[in-house]
Amino acid sequence: MRKAVFRSAVALLVGLGATTVGCMAALASPTARRPAPETCTPVKCTAPAADAKANAILRLATIGAPGKWDPHNGRSPAQDQIYMSPVYDALLQLDGEGAVRPELATSYKMSPDQKSLTLQLRTGVKFHDGTPFNADAVVANENYALATGGLGATLLKANGVTSVTATGPYTVVFTLSAPNPTFPINVAYDYAIGGMVSPTVLKNNPESLATTPAGSGPYTLESSNVTTVTYKKVPSYWNVPQWKQLPLKVQFQQITDDNTRLAAFETGQIDGSYIQLPLAGLDNLIKNSGGNIVKYTSDIALGNAEIQLNYKTPALQNVKVRQAMSYAIDRKAICDKIFLRLCTPALQPFSKGTIAYDPKSEWTPASYNPTKARQLLAESGVPGSQLSLTLLSSNEPLIQRLSAFLQSQLNSVGFNITLVPVASTLSVTQWQTGQQDMWVSTVSGNPNLNGLMLDNFITPVRMPGGTDPGLVPVFNRADQQLLGTKQRATAFQKVAAYIAQNAVNIVLGHVPATYLVKSYVGGMDTMVTAQIGIAYQIRYLYVRKH
Repeated sequence: MRKAVFRSAVALLVGLGATTVGCMAALASPTARRPAPETCTPVKCTAPAADAKANAILRLATIGAPGKWDPHNGRSPAQDQIYMSPVYDALLQLDGEGAVRPELATSYKMSPDQKSLTLQLRTGVKFHDGTPFNADAVVANENYALATGGLGATLLKANGVTSVTATGPYTVVFTLSAPNPTFPINVAYDYAIGGMVSPTVLKNNPESLATTPAGSGPYTLESSNVTTVTYKKVPSYWNVPQWKQLPLKVQFQQITDDNTRLAAFETGQIDGSYIQLPLAGLDNLIKNSGGNIVKYTSDIALGNAEIQLNYKTPALQNVKVRQAMSYAIDRKAICDKIFLRLCTPALQPFSKGTIAYDPKSEWTPASYNPTKARQLLAESGVPGSQLSLTLLSSNEPLIQRLSAFLQSQLNSVGFNITLVPVASTLSVTQWQTGQQDMWVSTVSGNPNLNGLMLDNFITPVRMPGGTDPGLVPVFNRADQQLLGTKQRATAFQKVAAYIAQNAVNIVLGHVPATYLVKSYVGGMDTMVTAQIGIAYQIRYLYVRKH
């Protein structure tokens, strides 16, 4: 037996109960598929595209800039996935329906008590620097994640991981402090856990990850600056059918302005882009393209527009202050006037169609009540001096309009809100410093209830000041219910109700994840748009012959 990563006791944030075996785990959603055979791999389950164009270059617009090339110490799954996925393989991955598939692990199996995950690893894989991938490499990665104390360590602890042990050359076991059957989903979702870096680099030169990735993925980094990142396909790759259909090069161009991204389509500068609805002229652009531009919208998991709260701010620890904020906001006006009816007003983070959606917590016109907001502020006993709060707002036009609207509405009932503008590329980093009271953000959709809650309501990723202490036990009780049971659905509806009633964060509305691409871009319908709304999963995409 080889060295385990760590054996320290951790504070358990999640605990679950059901069996997940094979190469695909069904998420807590009404569209779960039956498990595929254990020998299933992405390339065996889905044949490579016959019409893929050789030597193609795929150019995609992004909103944010790349961070460091260290998956275990990134910013957030949604931000990092887009830049990490071309160069890093993961232990497991999610397919277009949000189901778990093998990648560097050929199979996975949860123990009957759901307190350990065993991975059988792929043989013959090497990192770009020539280091072999094996069980020791997995242990080295998780040990590094814990030691450096970043996002990876946070998520390992949040998932109750107490040790990671290599029990054979190509077998590794994650031991958990409590039942957690959705752990494979979280390994697949979070590169901070499942992304694999060359252990040689982790041991000898981890500082190089600030500028240079060290993965085993189908691409290497050709060049990178603040506006453009270019990848080049490696000469050979373990997943040969997938490798054959991939473009020769992929280029990400950072274009933060909505209208500039739209213009880039018209001039032929880009082939695809995530878009923040609404965009003036979008429908006409698609209509006049003669079928050359296609819009894809995820119908599995909707993202949320929210006000994130810093619980280190004294006033925001008072539930009546938070409830006053919620009543002060006209969500229908936001969806009608700012999102041009392309969002749905909401009080809860879960959308209709998921098991967690609580009909009793549905938004109604009565949810907007400025008179009740003023009454709650008076009842809170919080002095006016503590109601002067900062609201972090990125420079994206949509967020700027939304922030100004929120400022006006909150100030009208007795708050004194000051907008703090920040470049969109720095908004997450700025928020995580904990220096601002609130943050206007769009939260990516996630059909995995566990992942959505951890990322957006529990861990410091988006809650740098902690969370509502009453939420954690409600969430833990829900996650301890068996997958696919009525009890789990009922328990998660109580989570939805708690968030809505206590305004843990101020949910404003549900927004679809939408992409705009040229018609010759293939694979969009199999990409994980439902999983991470703003991220391309490059290994699913290709360029058709045209």
